Amino acid sequence: FAEEGASVAIVDLDEAAASEAAGRLPLVDGAKAAGIGADVSNGDSVEAAVTRVVEELGGMNLYFVHADGHIVTPGTGTILEGITRASIIELAQKAGHRVEERRFSIDEWRDGVASGEITEIFACGTAAVVTPVGELLWDGGSVPSVPAGTVAEQLRAQLVDIQFGRAEDSFGWMHRIV
Repeated sequence: FAEEGASVAIVDLDEAAASEAAGRLPLVDGAKAAGIGADVSNGDSVEAAVTRVVEELGGMNLYFVHADGHIVTPGTGTILEGITRASIIELAQKAGHRVEERRFSIDEWRDGVASGEITEIFACGTAAVVTPVGELLWDGGSVPSVPAGTVAEQLRAQLVDIQFGRAEDSFGWMHRIV
């Protein structure tokens, strides 16, 4: 588990580029050339690109932990309903976190970090499992990172412990293959 989150860049798409997934590739390449670990997708849909709605982080799902402990993750519809995503949601709920799946804007991200309402940001995916998210960058601005927090670290540990058989699988996720 990383102590510090990777910087991410907002990839803005205009309507023409949003209609073609390939339109995003030069922007992603530019972010990587600048040393930025990943890009926040405004989605491959025209609506998401125009309204600046957070959908996913490259191939990973995003989670925003709030000061009261509830977690917001962008709703599905245009993003993959992945197994890791579903597992993190179930683990968070079992740990007592209210998980809200809904539209989440980049402005809400920026304002939540600035006010202290958002205390932790993390992403999940098959390869990285759970990883903290650091600074948010866009053309002309940035939002400083929030410290890597305990919610992401605990959820990652719980998931990995189930996967490796170190913890009971009360969800029925694991199946022995002989």
